[in-house]
Amino acid sequence: MAQQAAPPDLLFFLREEVFPQAPRELVEEALSCSRLALVSRGSPAPGRGLYIVYSGSIRYRGRVYERGDYVLVDEPSGVEPVDGEAVVLVVEERCARGLLRLAPAGEGCRIGDLVHREPVTVEPSTPLIEAVRLMDRNGVSSVVVVDGEGRPVGIFTDTDLRRLVAGGRFEPGAPIERFMTRDPYGLPPYTLCSDAVYRMMEWNVKHLLVVDRGRLHGVVTVRDIAYAEALGPLYVRRLMRAAGSVEALREAYQRLVRVLARFAARLHPLSSGAEAAGLVRMASLALRSVVEAAARIAGESLGVVDARWSLLVMGSNARLEQAWPTDRDTALVYDAETMSRGEAVRLGDEVERVLDEVGFPGCSHGHTARRHVYSLGELLSMLREAGARPGEGENLVIVGLFMDAVDAYSSGGLEAGGEARRVLAEAVASSGSRGFVRSALAMYRPRLGPLGRLPRRLDLKRDGLAPIVFAVKALTLYEGVWKPVSTLDRLEALSARGALPGDLAAEAAEAYRVLLGFSAWSLAVHGSREVEAGELSGVERSLLRSALQAAQRLVDRVRG
Repeated sequence: MAQQAAPPDLLFFLREEVFPQAPRELVEEALSCSRLALVSRGSPAPGRGLYIVYSGSIRYRGRVYERGDYVLVDEPSGVEPVDGEAVVLVVEERCARGLLRLAPAGEGCRIGDLVHREPVTVEPSTPLIEAVRLMDRNGVSSVVVVDGEGRPVGIFTDTDLRRLVAGGRFEPGAPIERFMTRDPYGLPPYTLCSDAVYRMMEWNVKHLLVVDRGRLHGVVTVRDIAYAEALGPLYVRRLMRAAGSVEALREAYQRLVRVLARFAARLHPLSSGAEAAGLVRMASLALRSVVEAAARIAGESLGVVDARWSLLVMGSNARLEQAWPTDRDTALVYDAETMSRGEAVRLGDEVERVLDEVGFPGCSHGHTARRHVYSLGELLSMLREAGARPGEGENLVIVGLFMDAVDAYSSGGLEAGGEARRVLAEAVASSGSRGFVRSALAMYRPRLGPLGRLPRRLDLKRDGLAPIVFAVKALTLYEGVWKPVSTLDRLEALSARGALPGDLAAEAAEAYRVLLGFSAWSLAVHGSREVEAGELSGVERSLLRSALQAAQRLVDRVRG
C-alpha cells in the first residue's frame, strides 16, 4: 500500500458522502490525522485505523466496501482490493472515535442501497399501451422515458395512468411523451433516505430517480424507503428468496451486510433494550434466509428431487441473536429411505461451497454441514446417548449445539430441528444429572472485578451474553423444556414453569437485551465485541455493570 497525496476535494467527500451529519470540526480533526493509501495485492498494510473507501472497493472479513463505506480495521493484513486496486483514507483510531460515536445518527439508509433491479425504460415514441404493458409485465409502478443516449427525460407512473383513465383521456396508440412528467426529479445514490423523503414531500412526488453524474441507476419509491427504514433486514430478505444463482445470492448477501451495519449502528447502548432485541431478531431471520437460499440453490444444482432432507442452523442464529454474519453453524439431516449417505455428503459439501462463495463465514471450529451429516435415525440415536451423559467430553459440545437446532430449509416435509431438541431435552431431563449444568456454567462466567467493578477490557459476548445464554439453555435442558429456542422465550417458559422466580427472569431478560444491543453496536461500529471501560461514558459503564451483576445472579441461581 503506497501513500497518496490528498486530493483537494477530500473534505467535501467526507462531509457530503460519508459523514453528512457530522460537525465540520469533527471531520477536519479526523482528516488532520489521516492519510490516503493505495490498496493493491501483495503490498504491505499501512496499519490499524478507520478505512474509508475513496475509489474502487475493498474486501474485509467477508464484506465488500465501496466508495463512501467505512470500516474500523484491526487486522490490516485482511484488507484486499476487489478489482486490481483501491484508494482508501486511513484515519488513526484515536481520531476516528468521535465520528464512530455519531454512527447511529450519521450512517443511515442511502437510496442507492434500495436499487435492486435495472430500471424499466422506454423511448419517447413508445405507444402508451406498450409502456403500460411493460409496467404490468415487470411488476413496477413506473417507467422512465430516456433519450437516445439513455438519459432520463421523463417518467410515467401508475398515478398518471389512473388520471388518464379517470379523465377519459387514455389513448393506447399515442406516444408516451405526450403523457409523461418531464424532467423528473433525481438524487445521487449516496443520498440519505431521510433526506430523500424530505425532498419527495417537498416536490410532492412518490417516485424518485437515482442518478449519478447523469447516469440512471434506478427508481425508488416512498414505499421502498418506508420498508427499508422500518424493516431493513427483512426488506432485503426477499432478494434472498428470489436469488436463483450463487452470483445473485452473493449480491443480495453483500447488500444485506450493508443494511445490517446500518441497523446495528442504531443499537446504541443507551437505546431501548426491547428495540435492540427486535432488530437483532430481524437480522437473524435475514441471515437465516441466506442459508435457506444456499440450500435451495445447492439442491437444484445437484438435481436433488423427491428426497426428504433438512438443513439445520444452530448457535446464535437459531437463538435469533445474530446481528452480524460472524459465522455459521449448520448440519444436514436426511431421510435414509429417500437419500443415500453419499448423496447427503455431496449435498452438504455443495451447500457449504455456495455459502463460502457468497461470503458468509463458516464456523472456525468446523461445525458445518461438511462435518455434521446424519440420517434422522443416526442423529436421534446420537442425541439420546449424549443426553444420557451430557457433561462428559464431546457430549457437552453436542448437547450445546443441537439444543439450538432449527430448520433453515426443509425438503419433502422433513423437519428435524424440533425433533432433535425434543429427544435431547427428554434424555437430559431423564438423566437427572446437574453435572451438565455445572460443566456448562464453568466455561462462562460474568466478568466483574472486586466490588463489582468493570475490568479494563471486556468481551461483551464471552463475559456478558454467553453466561446468560448458557445458564438459560442448561436450565431448560434440565427441566425438559425444548420448544422455545431464543433465550428470551426460554426465560419466559422457565418463569411460567416455576423453574425461575419471575423477578429474576425479568431482570435477566432485561440484562440480556442490554448486552445484546451493546454487543451488536460495538461489533458494527468498532469491528469488535471488546470494549475498553475507560472509553465508555459514566452512564454506559453503569448500565453495563448492572447487566453483568444481573447475569451473575442468574448464574448463581441456576448453578444451585
